[in-house]
Amino acid sequence: MFLPQRIAIVGQGNTAATYSTVKFQITSAPQAGERYGFGSPIHLAARQLLPVNGDGVGTLPVTVYPLDDDAAALFLTALSRLRQTRPRPARTLSASITSTPSSLL
Repeated sequence: MFLPQRIAIVGQGNTAATYSTVKFQITSAPQAGERYGFGSPIHLAARQLLPVNGDGVGTLPVTVYPLDDDAAALFLTALSRLRQTRPRPARTLSASITSTPSSLL
């Protein structure tokens, strides 16, 4: 007796897209892109599993379990972008190298 095979994609949609977090079965990458945003992690995973040439997972059902964007993640993304645009002071690095005689010589 075998268990039926299924594939699950757990990921986020595009921040700009509005989507439900209820699980949803997809049949193509364009369908995932339309629902969760093109270029989103869900869409990119679906492109690998369900390529246009049909050389993917075949008839195995693919269910998406979408996640919300976390408010903290959005804040940290904005903060990191702010830090990238702010000039940073130059840093210096100093090191000293010491050698010890080898007992093999």
